[in-house]
Amino acid sequence: MKRILTTCMIIIMLLSCSKKKNFLPYTVYPEKDLEEILDSFIIETKNRYPVNEIYIDHLSSQECNLVIFSGEESLTKGENQFYGQTPIECSVISGIKFDIYSGVEHFFDKNPNTPPNYMNKKDYFRVYSTEGIYWLIKKNGNKTEISKQWYVYPFTPYPSRKIQFAAPIIKDDEN
Repeated sequence: MKRILTTCMIIIMLLSCSKKKNFLPYTVYPEKDLEEILDSFIIETKNRYPVNEIYIDHLSSQECNLVIFSGEESLTKGENQFYGQTPIECSVISGIKFDIYSGVEHFFDKNPNTPPNYMNKKDYFRVYSTEGIYWLIKKNGNKTEISKQWYVYPFTPYPSRKIQFAAPIIKDDEN
């Protein structure tokens, strides 16, 4: 009897130790600096809009632009529909899901059985709502600039008009 009980306990321990964490599929986790910026973004948006997106545009090995967007519909909705593209990855920050676009979704898809929706150009060029919150992060080496924008479309030159603001500082409770 002891032998059976001991064997059962060993099997239970092995199964519980080998159980993997429940990660969302295609989920990535940001570095601490970006996570703090996203936390500040969430505080400002107050979960006002259903769509939250991050667009990453690597310009060189040292220079990178990120657009953080929150709005009623995807910032690239027409492009997504036209090419049948979906975000390759997502991240969950403070319980809010952010779809992540880097340009690779134009060439690769999570579901290769979904054909592109080649609608006519009239539908493709329909003006989508631009209402939303836009933050632009420009990183160049160790230097990071964060600015609010009235409108930004990813992977294109950004407007030069900036609205200056002080990003909220988030402190962890150290209890």
